[in-house]
Amino acid sequence: KPDVYDPSKLTIQLYIEQFEPFKDIMGLDGRQAMNTFMTYLDIKAQTKLIDNGALQSGTWNQFKQHVIRTLEEPQAAVKARFELKKASQQVDETLSDFGNRLRRLGKTGYPGQGENHARDSALKDALCAGVSRDEIAVHLINMRGNADMDFNVLLSEAIKRDASYGARETMKPYEQHVTVMKTSQDHGLAVDVRPLQVNTFDEVPDRSLNAAAYHNHSVICHICHQPGHYSFQCFHSPQ
Repeated sequence: KPDVYDPSKLTIQLYIEQFEPFKDIMGLDGRQAMNTFMTYLDIKAQTKLIDNGALQSGTWNQFKQHVIRTLEEPQAAVKARFELKKASQQVDETLSDFGNRLRRLGKTGYPGQGENHARDSALKDALCAGVSRDEIAVHLINMRGNADMDFNVLLSEAIKRDASYGARETMKPYEQHVTVMKTSQDHGLAVDVRPLQVNTFDEVPDRSLNAAAYHNHSVICHICHQPGHYSFQCFHSPQ
């Protein structure tokens, strides 16, 4: 028994070749074979064949040729649908670029105006499956259930999340220094977490100047506003 016809997996001609052994085993011929074959097609394909008069064919061979002419798609569309199913975000590819690549494949694989829904559904599936960050993939899959959310909205959400994760990763090394050391008491691990300190001086200022230099009343300290020393000599400045 053949599977239901899926144009993203194989052409209609190859599908007919797979159906014919089943037809012969079941002893189907003429009208019986045509009607059975129709049950393995989706509603869209059935409607196309009925509108084009395929069921008015006199023999199975005539019907088969009619089906091929009606449902056979350009090779470019078949290839694009296949690539869309296995598309994944490359290492050096931004989410925006990945989304644009999916759009191009979608337009090629689903070129008809009546295929908008199928195209959008395929694009959303490809985005959820192909995005490189697992956290974003899980979030998109949860949003995917909303029928009102199209591909463009889903892609915008993914780009926003990706930018947020990227910013966190950039700032993480500057948030704190963590030093792990062994204590002498219990031989356990202690974590020393200290905020990052920035020294604005090229060198640590030397405060051990002689008294004459320190009591130079010609200069004013801009930290304590007292005369007699420079700011880097001020004892009020943080150590």
